[in-house]
Amino acid sequence: MYLFRSSPFAILTIISLALIWWLGGWLLARSVLRLKLRERAAVGLGLGFLLHLVWANLFSWIVPFQWAYLWGCAMVLMMGIAFGRKKISRAQVVIEFRVALRLLFVFLLLMIIFSLINRGLAIFDEGYNLPIVSRMAVGDVPPHFFLFPSYVLPYHYGLHLFAAALTRLGGLFPWSAFDLARAFTHALMLILAALWFWRLTQRWQGGLIGATVTYFAGGTQWLLLFAPPTWLSSVGAQLPLINSAAVSGSDLYDALTRSWAIEGGSAPPFAFAYISGIFLPQNLALTSNGACIALTIFLLLLLSPRRWTMRTTFVVGLTLASLALTAEHVFAMIMAALSLVWLFRMFVLRKAVFFKEGLVLLGMPTLLASLAGGVISVWVGRLWSAWFRDSAVYGYGLTGFQLQWPPAIMSVHYGRLNPLDFNPLVMALVQMGPALGFLLLSAWWLRHHWMRLGWITMALFLSPWIGLLISLIVDYQDRSREITRFLDAALLLGVILALPILIRAFPRLSAPKQVVLLITLAALVWSGLATFSVQLLAIPKPQFTYFITPLDARFTKVYWNTLPPNAQVFDPDPSRSVVVFGRSVGEVSQDYRKPLPQWVELVENFDLNRLLEQGYTHLYLDERYWKRLRSEEKSSLERSCVIPLDIQSGTAGTLRRLYSLENCR
Repeated sequence: MYLFRSSPFAILTIISLALIWWLGGWLLARSVLRLKLRERAAVGLGLGFLLHLVWANLFSWIVPFQWAYLWGCAMVLMMGIAFGRKKISRAQVVIEFRVALRLLFVFLLLMIIFSLINRGLAIFDEGYNLPIVSRMAVGDVPPHFFLFPSYVLPYHYGLHLFAAALTRLGGLFPWSAFDLARAFTHALMLILAALWFWRLTQRWQGGLIGATVTYFAGGTQWLLLFAPPTWLSSVGAQLPLINSAAVSGSDLYDALTRSWAIEGGSAPPFAFAYISGIFLPQNLALTSNGACIALTIFLLLLLSPRRWTMRTTFVVGLTLASLALTAEHVFAMIMAALSLVWLFRMFVLRKAVFFKEGLVLLGMPTLLASLAGGVISVWVGRLWSAWFRDSAVYGYGLTGFQLQWPPAIMSVHYGRLNPLDFNPLVMALVQMGPALGFLLLSAWWLRHHWMRLGWITMALFLSPWIGLLISLIVDYQDRSREITRFLDAALLLGVILALPILIRAFPRLSAPKQVVLLITLAALVWSGLATFSVQLLAIPKPQFTYFITPLDARFTKVYWNTLPPNAQVFDPDPSRSVVVFGRSVGEVSQDYRKPLPQWVELVENFDLNRLLEQGYTHLYLDERYWKRLRSEEKSSLERSCVIPLDIQSGTAGTLRRLYSLENCR
């Protein structure tokens, strides 16, 4: 019941399509880019994955989603064939096939582990992400806000598109599809990381160490456990607790000794002390984009060409464009850095080589990001509406940016931390951990080697500083916590770029310096290892998600995408119905956390006539809501036009009722 909502053989469709876009990516990796034999299969898998999402998203504007996805897969293969000018012998095919098989074994092993972990966890806004997957799977691409369908959704939905394909074409449930999609990114990211560190350190051991440290690198908030209680109490009195920290403890000292209180939670729970408010380890990259950020960074580092042609420009440009669908803040950081690199080379160094390629590399991703869907696209639409249509609103959840002064370091646990005040500065430093030192080390290395770097690598070295600057002086109105994404990405890039320097230098260091480095690395990965141990304990405790019960899963298996396309389902828990049926729930909220007053009135005072006036065609009620209905409200459901489609009961008195109101309209 967890994995497949239809025949298990439907997954063969997805596997076949994956082989198509993997083959296309491999042809591109082999023909367009200079890669080592051991790198081609993994880079091809990464290229095919990201590029087929970009193409599928583009095609979804003109054809239904299932066809758009098929066309996107085919387009990657066509690119590989069209760009593939290198001839390949049968012997070479056999050699590369054997390498690919070894890669596939490791990849599948990692993916199984991460899938089992995800199956046992239901954290990080699954009540927001799963409805998006379900709506996209029935064809709402680019997606609209599922709680206010007239609003376009400004969201990084690239990974949701993949999960939607797994749901629609692969026969999976929305929750299992999203779990598998995130597991896919984690497994592929680790393999790409190991290959890049292997390339730079010239040792497979260096690749293994680099990938492991990157995956578990996080903040060191846990060091506060060793601080004097009196100092912690004084700091706690100075700093407010916000978001999940506010419900994890009464003050800083109390929160550090308790579990992390989050929506859905986990069993056993995570210790709050290991959860940084600024820099989370990659093993906790279980949100909307999974490990797509690190995956794309490593792919760009492996792709980074020294000589540019229009073919390489096109491939790298599409890879950059994928970031607009998965992590718009990283896209903005890298594109801004890339623009600076290009302008510096054109007008300061006066090197006009690859001028056309530079324009395409900057212009194509920017154009796609502005028009093809996602956060940046909706922002452009909002500006267009405000300037030319006398409308200030276009899309859901759009607020503004404003400069803030003096600069402050934003933490999702403690708000804005003043770097000029000792106690807030200490709090910021422990949440960033040694990653800040790694970022500084990467800048020191860049100072002496910048002339030898290619455009993409140079941009990746500069982009963290753009992200750091944005996080210090820019405020995202009404959603201040979101600005920490820039600092989190900057610290991740700092770790990735500095690790090869340290791994290569380690044998030449004196024994005391080696000990210091090892202690630093241990501190860097400690929070990741601690939280990963909790994730492993979730494996034997599978769940659908925290708001879906076995009864809901049974209804999903039977009724998902079977109600009329224009159906509108009334459910006191609207996110649940979007996942179960893939249909609209009407105008519930213009902000995910704040329901509209008229919706609250509908829920509190059940009135069949008002529901019909609001356009509802179906009811989906659970036992809790059924018990609170008055007898006259229940009797209204006995009208001849009200058709009970299904009534099922489960264990412990659980109940689900599905009614059709179509004959009452």
